[in-house]
Amino acid sequence: MANRVGRPKKVEIQYAVAPNRSWNGYTEDYELVHWNANDWFPIYKQMLNDETISAASMLFASVVYSTIARYSHSNAETEHFISSNLQKLFSSVLLEAIQDVNNFGFHVSEVVYEYDDKIKKMMVGRFVRLEPELTRFIVNDNGKITGVRYYGGDKNNQIVDLPIEKVFYLTNGIERGVYGKSLLDKAYRWWKFKKHLIENWAIAMEKYSIPPLVGKTIPENLGKLADALSTLYSNGVITINKDDEVTTVQSTKDFPSLFNETLKALNMLLFRTYFLPNTLGESNLVGSYALAKIQVDPFYTITRNKAEAICRQILEVFVANLLKMNGMDATDLGQFTVLNEPTGEEKWRIGQLIVQLSQAGFITPNDDNEWVRNLLRFPTSKKDLKIDIGGDEGGENDSDNENK
Repeated sequence: MANRVGRPKKVEIQYAVAPNRSWNGYTEDYELVHWNANDWFPIYKQMLNDETISAASMLFASVVYSTIARYSHSNAETEHFISSNLQKLFSSVLLEAIQDVNNFGFHVSEVVYEYDDKIKKMMVGRFVRLEPELTRFIVNDNGKITGVRYYGGDKNNQIVDLPIEKVFYLTNGIERGVYGKSLLDKAYRWWKFKKHLIENWAIAMEKYSIPPLVGKTIPENLGKLADALSTLYSNGVITINKDDEVTTVQSTKDFPSLFNETLKALNMLLFRTYFLPNTLGESNLVGSYALAKIQVDPFYTITRNKAEAICRQILEVFVANLLKMNGMDATDLGQFTVLNEPTGEEKWRIGQLIVQLSQAGFITPNDDNEWVRNLLRFPTSKKDLKIDIGGDEGGENDSDNENK
């Protein structure tokens, strides 16, 4: 990534002197892939202090996070083992990892393992997030990530190399390079405009919204009056003879309204950086359902695609390493269920379809109960439900209906 003119420069991390070579747009020192954009990190952190960007980042990451459902595997024992470790991933670092991927382009956490004597396997103890600014990837000749180098491994800022088995990482598009691509790049100019707008708002209000102060006195005291008024009033001061008249022309613009409209437009553009619908930034609570649906549906499509990409990386990076570390078969990594939440209208139509398929004998609700509930996004039942759709009268079906 090229350096931008006028951006604050950060002291570069010192590397060992060695011949450099180019790899996928980055420079490489032996096996260490440098990131030539250290000056962006302070800017990213400043941008995340903006209330609109921070809210949009959290909202987009939360929707992606909530779209990832349960993990499943063909082997029940393997499914239970992986799910137990995934619980710690989901409960501790995954939401923050998705935010890092969106904001910085990548996320890296050190995985601290603990040996479980009961099951005789290595289990995840905890995750330690590594600051992206101090993290660099180590790759082989084929560009595959083989480890991570962290500058600041302890209080003495020592350099620590971690093997790939000890890290969990995500990137926003590995085809763009090992460091991915930050969504904040496109938001920079709008954030910069908004930053200067707020900084200069008080000056603009004082200069254009507050009328100048006019003082009248005798000619001998004009200078003294001007000095006295300037200490009380920071805007323009005019002193004239008491017998003279002065007319000032004031702006007819409504500056508070212009400021609010401009700020609203900038916030909307910052929201779009995270693909959020325009309707989320509207202040009114009324509007067209069809228009809102047109905006929201593509957003959910984007979040589902994002969730699927993250699930693939979790399987390839985290699940594969966990299985290999414990000597388990890593040919089948299992799969995640990515939710595609249907609307109320779509659920009603699916329900009608299920009724017709049941009556035609294509599915059996009692046997396919879990599939039906997942299709309609209903919570998992604690017990097997006996469902009767258009069945016989009386007998066993009546008792089943009573139990329901």
